[in-house]
Formats: sequence, C-alpha cells, structure tokens
Amino acid sequence: MLLSDVKYIEALIGMDTHALSVPAFTSALEVLAANGIEVMIAQRDECTPTPVISHAILAYNSGRKTGLADGIVITPSHNPPNGEPAESSITSGIEAKANSFLEDGLLGLKRISFKKALHAPTTHRHDYLNSYIADLGSIIDMDVIAGAKIKLGVDPLAGAGRSYSTGGGKNPMATMKKTNTITCLFLDI
Repeated sequence: MLLSDVKYIEALIGMDTHALSVPAFTSALEVLAANGIEVMIAQRDECTPTPVISHAILAYNSGRKTGLADGIVITPSHNPPNGEPAESSITSGIEAKANSFLEDGLLGLKRISFKKALHAPTTHRHDYLNSYIADLGSIIDMDVIAGAKIKLGVDPLAGAGRSYSTGGGKNPMATMKKTNTITCLFLDI
C-alpha cells in the first residue's frame, strides 16, 4: 500500500531490533487501534530504522496543511529530528501520564487484542523498505558514486537497517559476500 492510497494517517510506527521492541510494538498497536488511531505499520513486520519512519512522515505530510501524520519509533535510543535527546519537558510529561495510568491500575486505558489490532480498519500496512530505497536516488547522486569506482562495505550488525542494506533482497546493487566469519554487504554502484 502506498501512503497516497490512505486518506488519513495519524501515526506511522516502527521499531528496532532490541529485545523488548516486539512486545512494546504489540502494546502500542493494541492501544492505538482500540482508540481509533489511524496507524501505518511495516508491510512485512520488519524492523524500521528511525530515518525510514522520518522519511515516511515527510512523504505523507508533503503538501499538506492539515491532517498531518506523526511517528512512533520503538527504540531505547533517542533520535529526534535534531539528533539530540528529547527534552525533559517532553519526556517528563509522557512519564507522568504513563505513571498515572499505572497508579490507577490502567483504568481508562482502552486496549484490544493484538490480533484484533492487526485487522482493525484503522491499521494499514506500508512498504517502508522499498519506498525508502526507491527515493534514495532523489537525495543521493548515484552517478557520482558510481563514477568514483569505489566499493562500499556495510555491516549493519544487528541493527534495524539490516534488511534495508540489502533492499529486502531486491536491491540490485547489493550482494552479500562471506569473508571468513564475517558477513558483509558490498554495494557495487
């Protein structure tokens, strides 16, 4: 599904590879869907690097004055647009609200099962990966890189970008090569 195919989205949500990302994503989607929030999630349930969610927000909001979407990236990292940690005035407000829900035994918090949340009419899937990769050529001059005759070695380790570095297997520039005990991605541009 393309972002342009959806009339209205309130939140684009992604997650990284940390151990508690999947349970946190599950809880977030259960609450968002129960409260009727229009959400866009990854088409193949893959992890989504923060820049990919930022790109999707910018793409969705481009040319809009109202009905702007925002994003949620489930990560222990703090990566707001300015690259610095979120201000304590923001995080303390979130913390206070979360603590009040906990103190009240989660009363007033709407939540549905994950299965229902995945199939809710407010939950939409988006191909973040290929949309992001397809747009890279608009910000990176691939001809200049190709003309430089360089080889790039990329190792995303266990990060959220690992499926993006190979283009989900669809990036014709990417080939995986194993060298001794290390698997690296080599981009032939």
